[in-house]
Amino acid sequence: MTMKPHIRQSLSFIILAVFIGLFSVVFAKAVEYSFSLFLQISSVLKYWLLIYIPCGFVLITYIVIKFFPEASGSGIPQALAIEYISNTDKLKKMFYPRLIISKFIAIVLGTFFGATI
Repeated sequence: MTMKPHIRQSLSFIILAVFIGLFSVVFAKAVEYSFSLFLQISSVLKYWLLIYIPCGFVLITYIVIKFFPEASGSGIPQALAIEYISNTDKLKKMFYPRLIISKFIAIVLGTFFGATI
């Protein structure tokens, strides 16, 4: 028994929506936890934050340049381009798992070092 194409497409859409929702919750919780750690560290470090924060930003910049060069930039142009791109191959090049994971890591680390991202 095979599924009709529109049912298969609907199921794919629903599964993807659930996955995106779960990922969003995990992302929000990770950033929230990261920021709570930053607040705890900032109460201990006090004026040493003047060294901690810039060193953290340098570390994040190094990690992105060395391991995730595709994650540089804000991602706003890619998000705006979604509306105008109908070619799925181009979309796959713009949004692939490594890019999403690298943005996730960079944002969580940025929050840990005091960035308001």
